[in-house]
Amino acid sequence: MKKTLKLDVDYIKNLEDIHFTPIFILGQARSGTSLIYNMLSLTKSFNYLTTYRIIFYDQIVYNHINKKEDFVKNQFEKYLEKNDIVDRVIDKIRITSDLAEEYQFLLLQKTGSRQIELKSLPVFVEMARKIQFISENSKPLLVKNPSNFSDFIFIKKMFPNAKFIFIHRHPLNILNSTRNAGRALYYNKSLYYAMLDKDYNKIHKNPLSRYLMKKYYSKSSILGLFFDTRELIRSIKNFLNNIDNLSKEDYINIKYEDFCKDPNKTIGEIMDFLSLKAIEKIDYKPLISPRNLPIDNSTIKTQKMIYKNIKNYFDFFDYD
Repeated sequence: MKKTLKLDVDYIKNLEDIHFTPIFILGQARSGTSLIYNMLSLTKSFNYLTTYRIIFYDQIVYNHINKKEDFVKNQFEKYLEKNDIVDRVIDKIRITSDLAEEYQFLLLQKTGSRQIELKSLPVFVEMARKIQFISENSKPLLVKNPSNFSDFIFIKKMFPNAKFIFIHRHPLNILNSTRNAGRALYYNKSLYYAMLDKDYNKIHKNPLSRYLMKKYYSKSSILGLFFDTRELIRSIKNFLNNIDNLSKEDYINIKYEDFCKDPNKTIGEIMDFLSLKAIEKIDYKPLISPRNLPIDNSTIKTQKMIYKNIKNYFDFFDYD
């Protein structure tokens, strides 16, 4: 893909008075955030960040004002088809220009950081205002980013009107899925992620870096497994230690397992929590395709360590 032109520069100052109500979908990577994000986007009740809006970020306002959005999206769809870019590889979610995507990719491109923090906050605010401007301004802004799972207290401080949808999944399945996703992304190059993630692209361009990442995610890597397990435990502990600092009116906890069993019920609970009605009513059950991937023997070896460190998390969410 060619670099997009910075055509929005003259419009940014006109967006300063635009307000937004952010709703954050937060969970660890591989906990089901993308699935729920895309399901909620189908309700048509939210504004949200899309693949098109990330890749063509510097011209989305210009395209909207000058009626060029459909043309650019159509060209992008043709590019995807020409290069056989069909799904996200790690979860089989189909790629389109309107796919709901996470804001970490945009923050990374603009600031070098994947999270909302002080240096990336202005970019997030600008992004939110842009999306509200080119969408229906009255709708809340739905966003998601697993990289911010541990930062909800800071986010709430920056955006006092923010609401949170927390996604939880059995820790062993998260770890197993994380390791599988790493192998899928680094054993072969994904053109889709190379467009979105400049760090990922750099790794694949460097033979040594790619070799090290393949070793890190290999089933025999004790070091990679250890660090991923430690990060899993750390982020869950952070959630448990800080969740009581949020008002119960500001968040809802969703279990990935419950969502897969009855997505219609879960979506209904989320919409009730947000006091919203779905503009587009859909039966979500046919859209769920359980994958039932086996847990690697290497991952199973971590279960005692995980359980010992976060037993209260297992108890709270009734995980075995």
